[in-house]
Amino acid sequence: MNLTIALLLQFAFTLLLAATSTSSSDSTTTYIRNSTGIRLQNGFERVYIQPFGRDAFRVRATLWRDPTGLEPGVLLDPPLDGPEVEANGLSYDITLNQTQEATIQNGMAVCNVNGGNLRFYRVEADGSQTLVLEEN
Repeated sequence: MNLTIALLLQFAFTLLLAATSTSSSDSTTTYIRNSTGIRLQNGFERVYIQPFGRDAFRVRATLWRDPTGLEPGVLLDPPLDGPEVEANGLSYDITLNQTQEATIQNGMAVCNVNGGNLRFYRVEADGSQTLVLEEN
């Protein structure tokens, strides 16, 4: 996964969730966030998946080094809405290599990392999950 693909992923995934999720202005909605993020190390590639605003994730990928925050992107940092008071930076609480698995949730969005593959799901009103995007 290169930086251009990561930028397109974060933009496309945010748009897909915004178009298909319930309204985030509903004050009775409970937002679940069970992690500050995932750092996936695959050789020289580093991929960060972090909750971003409501019902979305930010995916950043770099080679050889951590992102500085100065890379071109389509997302504002911090997001305009959501539980963040300030930018997350590179915060994460899960570190994986390519053979490990983890799942995180941010509101109505779920990200599963398994074997270096990223799968993003939307949580439906009945609790089921619908696959939105898969990246190998």
